[in-house]
Amino acid sequence: MSRRFSLLFGFFMVAFYVFLSFFIALFVKNSLVVMFIVDVIIFIICFYYYRKQHYSDVIDFAKPELLSMYAIIFFCWFVVQITASAYYTYYGDASFDAYAKAVQSEIIVRIILALVVAPLMEEVLFRGVLFNAMKRYSLPLAYVGSSLVFALLHGTVLHLYVAFVMGLAFALIYQYTGKLRYSVLAHVFANLLTLVFSAMVLPAVVTSFWFVIVSDLALTVILVYWYGFNRKRAQNRNMEHIDTSVASDVV
Repeated sequence: MSRRFSLLFGFFMVAFYVFLSFFIALFVKNSLVVMFIVDVIIFIICFYYYRKQHYSDVIDFAKPELLSMYAIIFFCWFVVQITASAYYTYYGDASFDAYAKAVQSEIIVRIILALVVAPLMEEVLFRGVLFNAMKRYSLPLAYVGSSLVFALLHGTVLHLYVAFVMGLAFALIYQYTGKLRYSVLAHVFANLLTLVFSAMVLPAVVTSFWFVIVSDLALTVILVYWYGFNRKRAQNRNMEHIDTSVASDVV
């Protein structure tokens, strides 16, 4: 299947997600129920497409490496939370207030969405379909582009930053492991942290200007290093594959 078709399909599914959300909202007034229905429909379509593409690579890695990746996910979550909290304290966000009000009710549906339905749908759509389609053009484009679309579809100012950074982290895990299940688990972990600690009041020092700036700089260094490590690892795998192919031809 051509890379152009893959990219068009990815953006079509994003547009279809938006259209479906507005269309179902005409008949169902509960925002969480609308999200649940839309997420399930998009997941089924995208998962079928993803399985047909055979995107998954077999990449060897040790279990301690996986634990270190989830430690980075925790650090990413912590930094984006304190940054978003600091921004909200000084500037507020009417779009986030409206979103928070809309999802306050139906706690059981909210938990199922956050821990099951949303991670599955979002990882299959944004990492499984869109990231892989963009990667066929450029790996940096895939990281930035898929994460930016992921952030924009969350629909609030605060989520532009939070979802973009977390999207980068999820994409790095997917690229590192070659398995979508690990980015899904990372997404579930991040959402669980948000559910558990959302009502926590942060100390003033944690949301202070310099603490936030230093934390974000540290996070940037970690993500850039992780990207470089992933890229070098992929190049080494390609060289090993070429060497193996040459050796087979010689034999």
